[in-house]
Amino acid sequence: SEGFDANLAIYNLLTRGYSRSYNVQKAFEVCRTMLDAGIEPNEFTYNALISLFAEKSDPIGATMLFNEMKKFNLPSNVFTYTSLVKAHAWTSDIRGAEKIMRNMRIAGVEPNAPTYNIIMNAYSKNRDFETCQLIFQEMIRLNVQPNNHTYSCLMEGFCRLGNMQVAESILTKLKTTTDTKPDVFHYTVLMNAHVKHKNLLRTFELYEEMIKEKN
Repeated sequence: SEGFDANLAIYNLLTRGYSRSYNVQKAFEVCRTMLDAGIEPNEFTYNALISLFAEKSDPIGATMLFNEMKKFNLPSNVFTYTSLVKAHAWTSDIRGAEKIMRNMRIAGVEPNAPTYNIIMNAYSKNRDFETCQLIFQEMIRLNVQPNNHTYSCLMEGFCRLGNMQVAESILTKLKTTTDTKPDVFHYTVLMNAHVKHKNLLRTFELYEEMIKEKN
């Protein structure tokens, strides 16, 4: 159809495939082949590469590619910015990640649950659970629907604090009052924490509950 470049689409699929397998060399080989064939990368190409650098915890490379996107007037979306947030957060640069979120809003792109989850997880790993909860409250206030990862991040935070009662209350909330239902990961978070606290009876109870829920 008009405006659709089949060759570009194929190259983008290859780039995304290599990016998902974290193969930087092959991803850039595809891009070089594209350029040699006279095919200009588009925003989908750049998004795949930025995501790859984010997974590699390389904010410098991700930012370089993002700046190239802007130079060529290619549109950025929530996926682009979330990858940049991840690149900074995964190198413990929380301030850099939050700056990306501010720039994101200035650009008219609203953060989604995965964006918030990355920031929450970064604060949780730094044992700043107060800020982690504030971010969760901001999500709710802005009508951003939490997902499974959001709740597991909260649970991990309270488990790190040793506050198993609140961590388990989140599981109860998932089962009774939200559209998001608990999965194996939620139960695993709680079971691992109970094992660390030598609460083996509760660990087995949660395991049996998990099996029952699955059936």
